[in-house]
Amino acid sequence: MTSRPWIAPTSWLGTAIDAVHKTLGSNEAAAKLATKIRNQMTMVIGKHLGPSCDSNSNGEFRLLEILKGEISCFVDIGANRGEWTNALLAHHPNATGDLYDPSRSCCTFLHTRFQNKNITIHEKALSNFEGEAAFAEERNMGETSSLNLQSTAPNAVIRRVNVSTLDQELGAHERCLDFVKIDAEGSDFQIIQGAHKLLTSRCIRWLQFEYNASWLDTGSSLKQALHYFNSIHFDLYLLNQRGLSRFDYQSWGDFYSYANFLAVRRDSTSPLRDLILPTASP
Repeated sequence: MTSRPWIAPTSWLGTAIDAVHKTLGSNEAAAKLATKIRNQMTMVIGKHLGPSCDSNSNGEFRLLEILKGEISCFVDIGANRGEWTNALLAHHPNATGDLYDPSRSCCTFLHTRFQNKNITIHEKALSNFEGEAAFAEERNMGETSSLNLQSTAPNAVIRRVNVSTLDQELGAHERCLDFVKIDAEGSDFQIIQGAHKLLTSRCIRWLQFEYNASWLDTGSSLKQALHYFNSIHFDLYLLNQRGLSRFDYQSWGDFYSYANFLAVRRDSTSPLRDLILPTASP
């Protein structure tokens, strides 16, 4: 947790509490217990902010329904079996999409699943650089296949894959994207950085990304994401079954467990008005 420590309202009480902290801090057993309690409390925060990874109940598919008629061009990064894209097409059947996934088995499946749709499949990974990288591909189109080798199953096959950026892939065409979805097992913020030109040129209206424990492995944080989106005039919302709420980082901090976030270009909030809730704070 990176929020500010609680400060006692009066000097005498603050002095007393500080003395307790020092006493407990000098005891190794107390410090270890505090660590265990902190970790469990962080998990509680995570379950409150992102209680479910089921797209039918965690707000993901509801968001696509609310935006019916607003999405004509989209990108699905980390498409896997295409469940999210399939849900989008249910509400936007004429939408044009680009699906990215470096998994050979997933791309073979996606070609078959969307062969009669306006969908282009790209067998490559996206990040904030161009070149090649090691990719861990899990069996049976595993959902945690990733460039982040620490987040995958032990039986994953490691191979080299092509890597590009969203700017390189679509930026030169000056395509306007209504929606970008990223699910990249910890590499989400690197992909966002690789879309900087598209974002700053106002070519993306809404960008959804998944946040989880794998962000630790890649050195990423919500603090970085919040600062970045604020600097390019996007607002960051927590997305869950309750709706969309502005994320109060000062209160919650980084909690490194499953949740979805939506970055919204500041002139694109109107279609979301039925979902927007008060700020998510304790």
